[in-house]
Amino acid sequence: MRQFAAPRAKRDLRSSCVYLLSLPLLPFVLPSLPLATEIVIMTIASLSCYLVLAYGPLLSFGQGAFFGIGAYVGAGYALRAKGTVAGDVVFALPISAMAAAVAALCVGSVALRRVAGGDGSGAGGLRFLMLTFAVAQVAYFCAYNLPQLTGGENGLLDVPRLPAFAIRWFTTPGGFYVVCAAVLAVLVVGMEIAANSVIGLGFKAVTESEHRAAAVGYRVFWMRLALFTTAGAIAGIAGCLYASFLGLVPLSAIDVRQSESIVVATILGGVGAPLGPLLGTICLTLGGDLFSKVWPHWPFAVGAIIVLVVFFARGGLWGLIERATAIRIIRAGHKATAP
Repeated sequence: MRQFAAPRAKRDLRSSCVYLLSLPLLPFVLPSLPLATEIVIMTIASLSCYLVLAYGPLLSFGQGAFFGIGAYVGAGYALRAKGTVAGDVVFALPISAMAAAVAALCVGSVALRRVAGGDGSGAGGLRFLMLTFAVAQVAYFCAYNLPQLTGGENGLLDVPRLPAFAIRWFTTPGGFYVVCAAVLAVLVVGMEIAANSVIGLGFKAVTESEHRAAAVGYRVFWMRLALFTTAGAIAGIAGCLYASFLGLVPLSAIDVRQSESIVVATILGGVGAPLGPLLGTICLTLGGDLFSKVWPHWPFAVGAIIVLVVFFARGGLWGLIERATAIRIIRAGHKATAP
């Protein structure tokens, strides 16, 4: 197990370094600062899907629901705490994360038992996917039919952007990007530390063979429930930042299409390394931004790209990059050894 973990640890370390180096550069290489901020926020949301897909392995369509819960709770907190001592993003983010984590805990405790017969095995199949899809639908209709809490079809409006550590500069567009980038960096580094620890090796054992892992003493159900809950908390953090970014919470924040976008970005980027969510989110967001300016039916072009990646780039964009790099290394080795 540890022999297998060594190359993965190096790969995760490279991904973390790329994250830490690319985040300061995104505002300068992308067309606008708001677009860079949106990409960072949606990368955090995609990380939640990557976490359950890579270490579960669970394909969940419920991440959009937890994203929306985090957005509504964060916006509600900001509206009530504005101008007070507690009106700080440092308090809003944990509260949103806890609300989304509680929702994920409730969903996971039922879904993992019901679809797996109570032991957590086989939970990553079609039934789990459809159950989380149904939860996302229920969350949407609850938000639609509770206008006194969510604003209903109009959403929550005039959401203030809270400062960080009582420093007002963080409410500016540049300062808010720093907050979002810092949150993403902390999450990526934390995931790398956890993945290379004993806990990460345990999840790797579950991914390889859940039945063998259960036979040697791993509690598969509780491990997956903890993983699903943590992923829900991460999605809630992304939702809270999204509400502050827009200054409102539209009903689409908790729509099923939000879950679809998160899943598509994760699979498009690839689940081979933590860098996949960033690659997928950049491709999906930037592609939509560019295509929408030249073609009104731009989702068709983005969908065609996704289909091509699925059929011809197994492992997503990250897998494509890895294979291209390996081919170049092999060719360079042949040239070096050629007489």
